[in-house]
Amino acid sequence: MDNQTDSPIQDKSYTRRMERLLTRRYMDIIAAQDPDSFALIRQRKDIQQGENKSTRMRDYIALWEGLSADQQLKLAAHDAKINHLARLARTLATTTVVQAHNKIQTTTAGSIDFVMRRFREEDVAPEQVQQFLDENAVAWFSITGHPTNPTTVDYTIAQTDVARVIVDSSATPDDLHDALLHLYHTPIVGDRKTPLDEARESINTLNSIYDSALAHRDLFIKAIADHGYADQGVNITRALIVPCSWTLGDADGNPALTAQVLADGIALHRHAIADRYKLTLQSIHTDHAPTMQALHDLQDALMQAGPQTHIDSICQIIQSIIAHCPDEAAQKQIQDFRYLMHCFGFGFGTIDIRHNAVDILAAVKQLAILSGLENKQDMEAIGLDHIQLKLAAWLRDDAVLARMASTTDLPDDESAMIVGRLRVIGQNPDMCEKLIIAETTHPAHALAALLLLKITGNVVADDGARIDLTMLSESVHDLMNLGNTLETLLDNETFRTHVAARGRLLVMIAKSDTTRQDGRGEAENAQYEAAIDIYRVAEKMRRKYRDLRHVLPSIMNGGGHALQRGGGRVTEIPAVHGRAAADARATDIGPSTLTVQGHQQNVLFCPGPVAVGTMEALAAQNLYSKAGIYGEMPDPVSRPGLNRHHGQYDAWLYAQTAGRAFDTLTQKNVAIDELLVRAPWLAMKAGNASSRPAKRGEKMVGPGITPRESVGIGPKALQGRAISGERLTAHACLPIFSVLGLVEAMLSVRDHGRASRNPEKYGDGLHHLYRAHKIHRDGARATLNASIMADFDIAWPLLVGDPRPPRSIVEKLAAQFRHHDPDHTNTPAITLAFLEHYFLQVEKLSYEMVSGQKAKKNFNHGDGLSTLWPELYNEMSIRNRAAEFSRVIECYRTVQMDKNPDIPLDENQFRITQNLYAAADVVNAPIGILATRTRLEPVYDVRGGIKTRFMKPESYLESDVAGLLSLPPALQ
Repeated sequence: MDNQTDSPIQDKSYTRRMERLLTRRYMDIIAAQDPDSFALIRQRKDIQQGENKSTRMRDYIALWEGLSADQQLKLAAHDAKINHLARLARTLATTTVVQAHNKIQTTTAGSIDFVMRRFREEDVAPEQVQQFLDENAVAWFSITGHPTNPTTVDYTIAQTDVARVIVDSSATPDDLHDALLHLYHTPIVGDRKTPLDEARESINTLNSIYDSALAHRDLFIKAIADHGYADQGVNITRALIVPCSWTLGDADGNPALTAQVLADGIALHRHAIADRYKLTLQSIHTDHAPTMQALHDLQDALMQAGPQTHIDSICQIIQSIIAHCPDEAAQKQIQDFRYLMHCFGFGFGTIDIRHNAVDILAAVKQLAILSGLENKQDMEAIGLDHIQLKLAAWLRDDAVLARMASTTDLPDDESAMIVGRLRVIGQNPDMCEKLIIAETTHPAHALAALLLLKITGNVVADDGARIDLTMLSESVHDLMNLGNTLETLLDNETFRTHVAARGRLLVMIAKSDTTRQDGRGEAENAQYEAAIDIYRVAEKMRRKYRDLRHVLPSIMNGGGHALQRGGGRVTEIPAVHGRAAADARATDIGPSTLTVQGHQQNVLFCPGPVAVGTMEALAAQNLYSKAGIYGEMPDPVSRPGLNRHHGQYDAWLYAQTAGRAFDTLTQKNVAIDELLVRAPWLAMKAGNASSRPAKRGEKMVGPGITPRESVGIGPKALQGRAISGERLTAHACLPIFSVLGLVEAMLSVRDHGRASRNPEKYGDGLHHLYRAHKIHRDGARATLNASIMADFDIAWPLLVGDPRPPRSIVEKLAAQFRHHDPDHTNTPAITLAFLEHYFLQVEKLSYEMVSGQKAKKNFNHGDGLSTLWPELYNEMSIRNRAAEFSRVIECYRTVQMDKNPDIPLDENQFRITQNLYAAADVVNAPIGILATRTRLEPVYDVRGGIKTRFMKPESYLESDVAGLLSLPPALQ
């Protein structure tokens, strides 16, 4: 076979052309560097083009079995890199398409131009606009190293460099060749990362954000000017970016994150931002010698900056330099530098510290015993209500606090680690913004955390307080009690004074753990209702206590939910919170924030226009939501056939039914857990490259692991760590966390909801819920996006050991599934058939929910997305076909290894496993910019008792902006 790449590209799709061009450039490098590997890739690609899937799967396996271990390793590694490059191309191309549409007209609140245009149309006063900008216009997020990014740090950085070349208008094809050649020589998988490796990975993302910060700010400045507000004195007076990092802070279940590691990580952050500042200052040139000397002195001062350096003092120096500089161009550059300093401080953002509530309280009890305040027996027997009273008293007693602060040498490792880490933060007050208390269930947990902060040198309940005490609720039960917990805490004088000192009340709502425990349908509703409770309680307590009247409530969303991790328009989180605040009758809100996990970072903060667009959307949505709460934006027009009260009731009915169904399928029935014993456990754990184990307390996997050791005894995919279960099921081609419980929920609303009682007025009850409730508009679209991840042709051989049967057989087997099965009669075939039928029903009902029309009788898997959003469906189909090889071989190897479960994997076999996992891991529901293709919703309105025609969504079609699309110079 010759070493030629694909024939000339003639695709009409701009996105597809970008994808093929970039992967072809990488193929050219493989051809030049390793012709044998190139030949293998071509063989794989030739098989991929086949029309018959069964034949393709058979030929993939035949190709694989004919290779040596070294050949398998090379093929798997290149395949992984090609898939990741293809995703990069899709991300960049989709951004270009969306931006081309925005050049014609912006149409959503994710654009600052749209927001400012609406402000002008609604005659919002300039003073009000300035307030909104100062208080809410911010992209506030926390990036985190997580098991969802299986690639090495060096590879992640190398691919980021490829992206930088592509978005650089001055780059050449030779520049891209050099970047891809470096990528070629960089291993995509490797040893498990250390916490400091993960910090480097986060800093790589922060570098992209740093590079985009000024462009992001300039978008806001331009929009303000374009709509006449600049002439009225409106300006950007604060940083529009608040970057945080979860990576070094999340020690919940990660014993590797010691106090020393945290201190070393802080030093790493400080050095990284000092280097960026140095390079930025060195890029400023003027003929005015005193200015150049002053800038040189400023570099020296910044290199020496530490915990005691105040940014205001540095900014005063900068202002003096500007005042004495006669060069206007240099003045502008120095002003830009000052803005960057306000965004990134002296630590490249701040670090979010997280510990478990139980561990935090245990540490306080240990301190109380060791300091002689309490005896061990009493502390072990004390209840939460009683310890809450003691904590409240201790927080007001300086003598008690001093005794605890002087106590050292805690015997419990976890307690010692928590106290040690908080002391590190006390010594670096500018490096921490949040102390997150995981699994908060009682006010005592928050008061214990407040006490630990106080005795470790952190300012509490006083001027200069820098840390938001952030409760994190991780189950439906906890979310339901969150409002009461919050109200009790705000009645506590110390907690209330601390919140007042911060000027902000911040509460975090978990995604992944709530979904794992209670099911997506019930969890999403509970999360929304909890947001309402947070705003309701905040509003009530602001009126009750004068010192809280200036406090703004904010909500932090966890980003670990299965859909958000791989799908969904995460930048609309502020819009969801704004709806919740309106439902709570709140009169003011602060900005929303969220975590961005694993490979989300690579998508949302891809260098250049993508990162700018993500941050613009977050800040603009926060701004728009604030204006809505102030009543400056008109209430949504009540359309005929729409009843929000019915929508609220039906949302509750949906949630309750979904929760019961999920519980029946997961907690009261072992069939799915038993089916998933055959899932790719080893691949999932090998692909978990983070410093956190797949399961708390579990030993790390590496070369030498056996398949039996990786699976363990009696594994339960639905009961373990949320991220592990979600990734395991995704790689088993069976993403059940996105769908379980939804069929029953949708049927209940369609057949028994309030809107369904009057179809002449409201139309289909399920479609009415879609139109009436935002979380269901977002949820239904995300369900259709996620359902295409399932692949039953691969899942059947993996989980059952037989080829996928015809649909008629699947339906017969599915009918035999027992929800109540004490005798374990649900065989793997019956369970998988049930799930295949269930997935199809979810997709079918979701299609009907979105479209308002009945699905055709011969509705097939994928028809929902292909009918509603064909361009997105085509992109995902191409993505799935490209990843098909790795998914087939990953599952095939799992079956083969399970036949000899006690044979350990050598170095080569373990790296092959990791590479296949990385290659298959690109199959996720679209996220961020990739999810914008579901922008417009098709709706069947009911007007005068007659349904309108089905309205086809447009969703940023490429054909509408073809004349505005051009390939980057580096790809030409």
